[in-house]
Amino acid sequence: MKYDVIIGALQDTIAALGRITDELSGLVTEEPKKQEEKPKHSFEEVRGVLAKLSADGYTADVKAILTKFNCKKLSDVKEDDYEAVLQEAEKICHH
Repeated sequence: MKYDVIIGALQDTIAALGRITDELSGLVTEEPKKQEEKPKHSFEEVRGVLAKLSADGYTADVKAILTKFNCKKLSDVKEDDYEAVLQEAEKICHH
């Protein structure tokens, strides 16, 4: 009889540990919340902004922006630099 009580207690403990393990596994395997990513800018968007600047008489400034990014033409600009290029263009617009 003593052993039946001990075995029963061990079975209850094992079941409780199983539930705890399941709960902890759920916490660990949840993907961390991603920080909101800034929307990526497209080539067309960058081209449109720079074309407008150029049409408004800022052609030299547009060329200076491209030069700043070691580019001779817009298609040479790396996609990772689109945000920075647009920021430079914004400075000209609000000059």
